Amino acid sequence: MTRDSLHWGLTLLSLILNILMLALLVTLFVKFRAVFGDVTLGGGQVNLGTVDVDMNVQVDAEVPIVMDVPIQQTVQVPLKTSIPIDTTFTVPVKMPIAGAVEVEVPIRGEVPVDLMVAVPLHTTVPIDSNVPLQTTLPVSVNLDMAPIVQMLTE
Repeated sequence: MTRDSLHWGLTLLSLILNILMLALLVTLFVKFRAVFGDVTLGGGQVNLGTVDVDMNVQVDAEVPIVMDVPIQQTVQVPLKTSIPIDTTFTVPVKMPIAGAVEVEVPIRGEVPVDLMVAVPLHTTVPIDSNVPLQTTLPVSVNLDMAPIVQMLTE
């Protein structure tokens, strides 16, 4: 192998390594831009834009509820029924010939009742319970990178 062919081989190897380094830098720049947005350098300021963070938060907890609930109200209760009557009673009757005679009078029937009754409620209901809470909450946060950059440059 001569010196000229060695020289051309090293030159070719150097060119290939430079092309690979340039491709690596372009790939890193594209990935950096995809993560942080546009980066502008001007007047010593760096603007990284915003980053959107979307995630789901699993909640699996028991929420204790301890309270007294006061109830102060009047409730209208409809009362629609019939009251059966089945009785007999004795009535003294004065007869001109026989004198006073007691007569039994039977009473049978129904008395219909159709009323709205106002029922006042004045009480306190104690509640002492644990409520299971199992859910997934979607969380979406838009982070402005400017305060982070300012903190890092100080």
